[in-house]
Amino acid sequence: MRVTQLLLPLTICLILFHVSLNGQEVWPGDVNNNGIVNSVDLLYYGIAYGSSGPERSSVNTDWAPQTVPNPWAGMFPNGINYAYADCDGDGLVDETDLEDAIEENFGLTHGVQLPDNFTNGEVGINPQIRLIPDATVVGEGAIISIDLQIDDSNMPIDNFYGMALKIGYTPELLAGDDGPDFDLIENSWFDPNNEDSESIYEDGDGSGQAELGITRTNQQSVTVSPDALGQFSIVIEDIIVGLEVDTFKIWIDSVLFIDPLLTATATATDTAIVIVAKDGKVTANQEIPHLQPVRLYPNPVMDGQLFLKTDEPLENIQLFDELGRAFSLSAQRQTTGTYRVMLPDLPPGFYVLGIQTKYQWHSEKFFITK
Repeated sequence: MRVTQLLLPLTICLILFHVSLNGQEVWPGDVNNNGIVNSVDLLYYGIAYGSSGPERSSVNTDWAPQTVPNPWAGMFPNGINYAYADCDGDGLVDETDLEDAIEENFGLTHGVQLPDNFTNGEVGINPQIRLIPDATVVGEGAIISIDLQIDDSNMPIDNFYGMALKIGYTPELLAGDDGPDFDLIENSWFDPNNEDSESIYEDGDGSGQAELGITRTNQQSVTVSPDALGQFSIVIEDIIVGLEVDTFKIWIDSVLFIDPLLTATATATDTAIVIVAKDGKVTANQEIPHLQPVRLYPNPVMDGQLFLKTDEPLENIQLFDELGRAFSLSAQRQTTGTYRVMLPDLPPGFYVLGIQTKYQWHSEKFFITK
């Protein structure tokens, strides 16, 4: 009698689970079933990749509800059945589900959209997604490469499986109608053999917003390395008439960084700012050999105390905020080669200091804390 009492609730749960999926609707591409197809769906797809189960009666990826006749054996850690990863309904999670459903239906919505639970962290405490440009001061028409890296020095990670990023950028200075291009690094630490990963990148057609998703597909995690995962590339157009200096900015707005069990690690975001100068002398001077280094300290800045050290004669400095707005500054000479930068009252965030010496134009990014 006691055994029957214990088995009865379990039997009811199994029946309810079967009924809960039978007759449910899959929208091809919305793998996590939250009402929108985006880069987060790639993470779920990567976890279920290679799984198989019952086919749907209709094998297609049309953006319309597709009825699931039977549940699959596999389930994601949050309880969603693997049947949702079979986007085309052929009974196998493979490349066609990505190419024909997630990519083709990207950005489409249905019903009520539920949050994707991005987990942004704090700089200096959590791992950080880094954006590293190959130049910080360029002229009109320049081609710029920006490395995408993961800095886990604050909290080493050995179980990385994938990440989804929402990205913002300033479109006004870009040549053409599209946003930045992005390419994964071949044979990178993330997938040394180029056989166990997939990615998706949507540049937003020059809208100022983009999404990037990267996932492994063999259910095996990897240890994070500081080497670049991929690279953004942009082509700078002419500066707006009347301006001598402008700025291009690209930043990580939101990040979801997971292991094979969908456990998220809080990860800090980053911003890259590139100063675009109309005067060719500003950028040409960067090629002069044996230029002296320029250094800012402390970084992060606390209590408004910022110092600049250079052995070259300082001619001018200028401040740029994350929106690319420029502010004039002054600097007080302290000792030979050391200056105190007179910062205005600024809110916490990233800033760039443009530094003009006798022989070069230099830029340094710094962070102001509370």
